[in-house]
Amino acid sequence: MRKIAFVVQRYGTQVNGGAEYYVRMMAERLAGIYDVTVITTTAVDYMTWEKYYRKKRETVNGVKVIRFDAERGRDMRLFTEMTQILSEKSRRHQKITKKEWQQWVCSQGPVCPKMAEYIKEKKYEYDVFLFVTYLFYTSTVCLPLIKGRAVFIPTAHDEVYIHLSPFRRLFHMPGHFIFLSEKEGEFVRKTFQNQQIPGTVSGVGVQLPPYRELPIYQDMDYLVYVGRICTGKSCDELLRFWEAYKKHNQNNLKLVLIGKCEMDLPDTQDLIYRGFVSEEEKFAAIADSMAMLLPSMLESLCISALEAFALHVPVIANGHCEVLKEHCRKSNAGLYYENEQEFEAVVNYLLQHPKQTAVMQENAKAYMEQNYQWDVILDRFCGVIETVAGQHS
Repeated sequence: MRKIAFVVQRYGTQVNGGAEYYVRMMAERLAGIYDVTVITTTAVDYMTWEKYYRKKRETVNGVKVIRFDAERGRDMRLFTEMTQILSEKSRRHQKITKKEWQQWVCSQGPVCPKMAEYIKEKKYEYDVFLFVTYLFYTSTVCLPLIKGRAVFIPTAHDEVYIHLSPFRRLFHMPGHFIFLSEKEGEFVRKTFQNQQIPGTVSGVGVQLPPYRELPIYQDMDYLVYVGRICTGKSCDELLRFWEAYKKHNQNNLKLVLIGKCEMDLPDTQDLIYRGFVSEEEKFAAIADSMAMLLPSMLESLCISALEAFALHVPVIANGHCEVLKEHCRKSNAGLYYENEQEFEAVVNYLLQHPKQTAVMQENAKAYMEQNYQWDVILDRFCGVIETVAGQHS
């Protein structure tokens, strides 16, 4: 049985993050096919990288996990300062020194030299390493130790960091890319001109766990948001649009927020904050909602959208995100907005057109069946692993 290792910045059932959740779904399903290990940190909070998990080695849902402490956490002041300096140098096509790059990488963390040492020492004990998310030390420092034997799953989108010039080197190193969507692949190819490196588009499937209707969500009309509640996901804009919507529309519609909150929330009866909830409650909340809200401008796939579609729930997405717009267009199960007025219009469209909403629900079901079945996803994923492993066996 081949040995494969995922390398990711955080991992565990307590971790609330799209890329990390993606790794957990893939690792748990591949564990029946390969000898799977996840190499990660002991952190849950990506803003501090403080130690949370005490066990350095454990098995989580059938997956072996090896954890390393972050020797340095995030220095937000230095990270912001260095991002500005490096962005300006990149824009002017000026050379970024090795020292400057190391400062930037280390200022956001997690700095894990022992993880790098482990990967370097064990690089030939695993058939394939799969590095997930381009942004952190776990890829910027550790992927160059593997290079052509690495599969890179960058979860890339058009943000300021990816245009820092040292990333050009990183995006020319791996033996194969896995992109979570066609739009992500197109963006990476256009940005880095690395068409010579093979790439495969392979999203994720959604397997719904057992869940039941919960009284809190019954007999209530509401929209739901699931994920990190933070400015990075444009939740501040979402709340502004929601406040304006409620001023203009005197109805009983509520907004339910599910996930870890990293910003202040207004105290209003039209807003219901549930925090970090069980999987059972999460799926119950989505299933009973009128629509799933997807406010983020920066997505490479968006698992929340797929979970909504799997439950036959339409989505309302930020039209400034090409990946989300593509989901809406291909599925015919979502609407998107680009400003406050359009947000109000699409919400009211769903409220006022129940027949069209029912059609969107059926479209969501068909979209998932045609594009995101686990057997198809795993076949693609395993094909990449076998190809890369075969080239270096």
